[in-house]
Amino acid sequence: MNEKKIFYYMSLFLYSLRHKKNIAKNTLFRYIYIFIVTDSYLNNSDEVLFYDELTIDSDIGIVNASQMETTLVRLRSENYIELQGFKIQVCEKLNNYCNKIQNKSLKVESDIRVISYFVNILSSYSDEIILNVFFNEPNVEDALSRNKISISLSDNKLNELLVKFQKEAEKYGKNLDYYDTFVTWLDFVFEEYLEGKRVDV
Repeated sequence: MNEKKIFYYMSLFLYSLRHKKNIAKNTLFRYIYIFIVTDSYLNNSDEVLFYDELTIDSDIGIVNASQMETTLVRLRSENYIELQGFKIQVCEKLNNYCNKIQNKSLKVESDIRVISYFVNILSSYSDEIILNVFFNEPNVEDALSRNKISISLSDNKLNELLVKFQKEAEKYGKNLDYYDTFVTWLDFVFEEYLEGKRVDV
C-alpha cells in the first residue's frame, strides 16, 4: 500500500467535504472505498489507485480499517483535522494545504474537481444509505457470501456490473454516460433499501 497516496486522497476527500460541520469517520472511509472501486469505470482508467487488495471489516462496513485509521491519526497529528469521537472537523490548515498544492499542479486541480463531483453525488444520500450501498456493492457482497474478508481489484465486479448496465440501457435507446450509470445504480440500491423498510413495517 502506498501511504503517500492514501494520505493524498484522504486529504482531498476531506477538503471536498470541508463545508460540512461534522463528517462521520466511517462514512468518509466508505466514500473512499466506493471511489476506489468505481474509478476504473468512471474515469476509464486501468490504474489501481492505491490498493490492489482490500480487507473487509464487516462489523462496521469499511475496508482496510487499520490503514484508514492510521492515515486519519496522521492528519490529526499534523493539525489538518480535529477528531471528536466518530466525527471529523476539517481545519484551516488542511484547506490551505490543498489550495497550495492545487495551485502548483494541474493534476491536483483535476483530482480535486473529480473528487468534489463524486462527493457531491454521494453526500446527497444519507449515511445510512451509504452503509447500505457498501454492503450491496458487488465485490463486498460476493466476498461476504463466500465467507471471505478480502477483495481483489483485478476482478472488479462492480466495474463489470456498470458496464453491463450501460450496454443494456443502450439496447433500449438510452445513452447513459458513466456518471449517469453510476447514479442509476445508487438509486437502485436506494429503492431496494426503501422497499426493505416497507416490508419490515
